[in-house]
Amino acid sequence: MSDVWSVLVTGPASHPEPWLAAAREAGWEPTHWPLLECVEGPDMIPDDVKPDWIAITSSNAIPTLEAAAAAKPLLKKVPLAVVGQATAERLYQAGWEPRIVPAPGASHARGLAQALLAECDANCTVLWPRSVRASEFGDLLSEAGHTVVDPAVYDVQPRAVDAAPRTDVVFFASPSAVQAWIAMGSDWKPAVLAIGWTTFEAVLEHAEHFSITVPLAAPEPNAFGQALESFVPTE
Repeated sequence: MSDVWSVLVTGPASHPEPWLAAAREAGWEPTHWPLLECVEGPDMIPDDVKPDWIAITSSNAIPTLEAAAAAKPLLKKVPLAVVGQATAERLYQAGWEPRIVPAPGASHARGLAQALLAECDANCTVLWPRSVRASEFGDLLSEAGHTVVDPAVYDVQPRAVDAAPRTDVVFFASPSAVQAWIAMGSDWKPAVLAIGWTTFEAVLEHAEHFSITVPLAAPEPNAFGQALESFVPTE
């Protein structure tokens, strides 16, 4: 075993650099080995949409939101609710000013929905550019009586990959990545860090393929680094 612990970073599908940097800062050797790729979805943000709020539950939606704002600058004046600090930071750097960013323990779709429901007036129109497979956030707002405009602007699909290199830990950033790993097949049972509870649950559904499994405290690079600092894999 190497003197430096190694971690296979299989995601996020886009913008993995902060996660790789967090691993290095924790004293680990990361290997970027994406299982998924982000592709364009079937929808675009409607030109005539006039939202009271914009909600972002994944950084994968940012390029489409940026393109829409370039054509319709007033979108940057709409209050913005963002799922986590890392995604919010990318938007800050692009000139946006997120108003709602849930605390680390609530950095997920349900936590963002609850925070937004506490802030928005009755019968709000919420623009939510989403993935093809996402539904929970929109369902929660619709059930509360709000109008959700939810174009499917991106999809995340498995990549064609060879056998994974062996590392001390494998990091999964989504349930889809777990499914891609299972479909790929592996002759070893890695220790796993999961980005959040839904990914953690996906790993547990296939527990026979893994050894230790630990969820991050929050789906953020800082939490990833902290988990690595306190994680001791076993042989």
